[in-house]
Amino acid sequence: MRAIDDKVGFTKIELAGALEAARFGLLRLDRNMNVCYADRSLIGLLGLPTGAGAQCAHNGIEHAALPIAFAELLRAVCKRPRGRSVIEFGGKQFLVCWSAHRDSGIMLICGDLTEEFRKSALDAEERVRAELRFSTETLEDQASQLATMAETADQAARALAQEVDERRRLEAKLRAIANTDALTGALSRAGFMAVGQRSLEHAQRKQQALSLLMLDIDFFKTINDRHGHAGGDVALRHLVNTLRNTARATDLVGRLGGEEFAIILPAATVDLARRVAERFRRKVEKSPAQYESAHIAMTVSIGVDAMQPGDSNLDLLLGRADAALYAAKRGGRNQVVVYQASAAD
Repeated sequence: MRAIDDKVGFTKIELAGALEAARFGLLRLDRNMNVCYADRSLIGLLGLPTGAGAQCAHNGIEHAALPIAFAELLRAVCKRPRGRSVIEFGGKQFLVCWSAHRDSGIMLICGDLTEEFRKSALDAEERVRAELRFSTETLEDQASQLATMAETADQAARALAQEVDERRRLEAKLRAIANTDALTGALSRAGFMAVGQRSLEHAQRKQQALSLLMLDIDFFKTINDRHGHAGGDVALRHLVNTLRNTARATDLVGRLGGEEFAIILPAATVDLARRVAERFRRKVEKSPAQYESAHIAMTVSIGVDAMQPGDSNLDLLLGRADAALYAAKRGGRNQVVVYQASAAD
């Protein structure tokens, strides 16, 4: 066989050696599609017996008698007389390039792409694994950030809840201070009016009885003059303690100012209120306050009034009970007077 490439100057022996050393093989067909030459590399790539190459090279076996692998190559060539194609047989992938030869035959170069495909697959797998690792790390970072944010938000929520509780306790304490008389511990005037109004409205809705007492320490100025303001303060605190110890658990004691006090009696008719007021009066009279080495004797005058069906404001009861209180004072003090229309001047 003469040199295939006259310009380069390769001989047949030199070209065959070069091709057989590579991972591809050479197939030469004549114009009748008979195999003129198949090198050992091609025989090895296709997994054919080594004798097939020699037989093809020397005898030019016809197309119908070719081994199956050669027949597949030739069918691919017949479909596309020029160009390249990737075919798979024998569990391998091959790149087949072909072109017309000078004598109208066909030259085919068949390269084994199995290793390239394997490398590509491994590269693709490694890229996927790298992307998965990156995605996993990213998701883990995001999960860690979300967990940190959630923990921070939870801490902030707990701190906020604690602050709200503290503010509520402070507000409750401030309300208690605002509604409590600092000297005696009784309800302040504002606190008594607020609680008393709610008690009145509740009694009206439930159609229950409610009564109110107004009381005043008799001759309180004399106590201050004799024992001083400190002695007067002791007398006021003693009076409140006496009222609380004598009153029911539901009764509300308030200091309206100076030595003047009021008591709300829920669910109490006027008759019951009068009896309770009389018990208060006797208890105060028999329980003098102790100030240093002196005993401070006290008496109180008490006015009594009961809620009427049309009463919508606590001031109405206070006004009537106050009128009864002054009637008790005019009558000689240290006594209980129930409000009557004629008692008001």
